[in-house]
Amino acid sequence: MKPSFTFFKGVQPILYKSVLFILFFVVINFQQVNAQCSCTGSSGNLLTTNPSFETTSPIGWSSNNGSFISVSGNGSASQPAFQVCGSRYGLLTPSRPNSGTQTAIFYQELTGSTVTAAIGSLITFNLWAGTYTDAAGNSPQLKLIFYNSSNNEITASTITVPVDRNNISSTVGLKHYSLSQTVPTGATRIRVQGSMTRTSSQNSDIYLKVDGACLSYNNLTLGNKVFFDKNNNGLLDATEHGMDGFVVNLYVDANDDNIADGNAIKTTTTANGGTYTFTNLSAGNYIVGVENAVSGLVSSTNIGSSSNVDNNTDNDDNGITTTAVITGTETKGNAITLTANQEPGSSNINNTYDFGFTCSGSSTTCGKVDLSQGNFIWRDLNGNGLKDANELGVPNVTVKLYKDLNNDNVPDFTGGGTNDNQQTNTENLVAILTTTTNSQGVYNFATNVDEGRYIVGITIPANYVIVPINSPNADNDIDNDNNGVNISGGDAFSNGFILNYYMEPAPAADGDHTNANATIDFALSLIGGPTPIDFTALEGIYKNNTTYLSWATLQESNSSHFDVERSTNGFTYSVIGKVAAGGNTSSRVNYAFNDAKPSSGTNYYRLRMIDKDGTYKYSNVISIKVTIKGVVINSVYPNPFINSINATIISDKQTKAFISLYDYAGRLVLSQQRSINKGASLLNIESLNNLSKGYYTLKIQTDESQFIQKLLK
Repeated sequence: MKPSFTFFKGVQPILYKSVLFILFFVVINFQQVNAQCSCTGSSGNLLTTNPSFETTSPIGWSSNNGSFISVSGNGSASQPAFQVCGSRYGLLTPSRPNSGTQTAIFYQELTGSTVTAAIGSLITFNLWAGTYTDAAGNSPQLKLIFYNSSNNEITASTITVPVDRNNISSTVGLKHYSLSQTVPTGATRIRVQGSMTRTSSQNSDIYLKVDGACLSYNNLTLGNKVFFDKNNNGLLDATEHGMDGFVVNLYVDANDDNIADGNAIKTTTTANGGTYTFTNLSAGNYIVGVENAVSGLVSSTNIGSSSNVDNNTDNDDNGITTTAVITGTETKGNAITLTANQEPGSSNINNTYDFGFTCSGSSTTCGKVDLSQGNFIWRDLNGNGLKDANELGVPNVTVKLYKDLNNDNVPDFTGGGTNDNQQTNTENLVAILTTTTNSQGVYNFATNVDEGRYIVGITIPANYVIVPINSPNADNDIDNDNNGVNISGGDAFSNGFILNYYMEPAPAADGDHTNANATIDFALSLIGGPTPIDFTALEGIYKNNTTYLSWATLQESNSSHFDVERSTNGFTYSVIGKVAAGGNTSSRVNYAFNDAKPSSGTNYYRLRMIDKDGTYKYSNVISIKVTIKGVVINSVYPNPFINSINATIISDKQTKAFISLYDYAGRLVLSQQRSINKGASLLNIESLNNLSKGYYTLKIQTDESQFIQKLLK
């Protein structure tokens, strides 16, 4: 039964015609201004079957518990024109139940590759809808539902349609509704539906009117990098880097005039090397803007064709215009057009919109890294190498900053021009900055430094030792871990770490900003109780390409083991072996260790004698001059291997090496011959990807020696 309007009772005919004409104009105008009958998503309309209900049935849609038909209106009071796309619109009418309630549903579903292709994308269901009676109690709803392969609902989005279009005095026409949700992992079926409930007491039919159904997903991605253009050439060069912590805004430019339309639709912040990403975008024109709140930093010179953001050229500065904003300035580029399946990165990804920033000529701090933020030196009560809540800082510790320009984890000597690979007397070191920890154990260098690689060293206070558990990677951006790795004399040093302008840890990592690093920390432990081991001096001798070390203990109390450490520069030591200790003895115990792979030149050796409670002390350091005779295989790595094997060979003459690799069954899988130069050589065996996983035996044969080692892939 078609509903009738009651608003016009008692209205004079002339007034009736005038009102009807005005209302008809409103209907037409409403459709022209608000109707959006074409899908704007990257995928187009996934509901290719009858999206505007143009067939009477309507074909392509299913329904239950009621009637779902399509009708057309002529704009009259008896047949109002609710269609917004095409000439018809859908009309859902619930059946009247004998008791209780009855819910009618109309729906359409998608399955197959269309669904799986949309996983991870933002999918949107757009529909024009309205009710034809008071919506209260009838729960008119639109729904977007995702199911898995077991036909279980994964997730759903619902929106209510409360707009009553029965009253002719209201705005005539249907209202636009939209539901959006990211397609979840595991989705194999998508349903869009509308529903309405009718009670047994409702004698008159009620209606949910719908038109212009559109389902599409937005899977386009736009992004790339904000970088420090140190030489101001408008290009991201190999020696330059991105900058983290910059706010990036995305704008729409619908008319493609290179002017942003209104406010930003999305905002993000650069991270992981200055990169930014905007995902789940529909096809269209966009402008990107970068906010710059850094004093002395300005947009770099735009060169060549980089003003054409749509040229798909990466690593060029696309910043064109700079304007003042609350936080400082914002630099925007020109418009870029995103088109589905036509972008340079995997068809729907465009990572070529970059921004370069450089230093103004008047700035004295731009391009330098802020070291006014503090790092920490603490007493590690449990010796775990981590700052726990109950552990306090150590005050008045001398802290020094050194350069490490040659990346060898040894402070560079300054002043005398001594090369740190030849100089081993750490007393000649000259720090570029020196400070001390405050009463809380915090230290800072109250100045900025140039970009580069640095080392932090501390003078170990009396009655303290460095905790043996440490984090050798000082550049891991992890706070409150012990970076005291290398010990020389009374000082402890971190390994080298790189400081780059606005590329330091995010505030969540160390509590400061991205132009400061507060993660270089040192853990100390008090020396207390009786000395666990009373020992003789470490001694050594070199012969037959092997270093023979010996020492003895006169008494041991609760001792654990000896770490045998070796260095080639007298500064940076690594553990080359472990010898179990006697535990508890009151008589002399002799110990020995043989180093079968010493390096050519001077080798430095020391022992770290460790008690079972973690306390330790070092032995004396001895130096052994090593002259390689014949051919010595110094090391083979990595083990396990993946695609290649490396072998370090030291030879006293030029010779040849015959390389054989056998699988676990003894079958020869690789055979090569290589020339070996006099001195140290690196032997690289490549292209091993095709080998199966398992155990292998590597054999390297020369005219004077043979080397065999088992390896795992």
